Amino acid sequence: MQAFNDFLVFGMMAVGSFSSGQLLANYGWSAVNMVVFPPVLLGLAVLVAASFAKRRAAPQQSSGISRPQYLIC
Repeated sequence: MQAFNDFLVFGMMAVGSFSSGQLLANYGWSAVNMVVFPPVLLGLAVLVAASFAKRRAAPQQSSGISRPQYLIC
């Protein structure tokens, strides 16, 4: 599984590098920015939505029993 994951990650990274190079060479920086910003904004929107969903679900999960809090680093 780890090898498959690495293959997908680095394979997509290679495709992205070659694609962005061709996009930059043919159309310039404005086209690269237009292609990059929508996925970044979508990712940020998903993170914000997940954060709000987690905050909303947190009070409903408490059962009155105190559990120890662990710091995960």
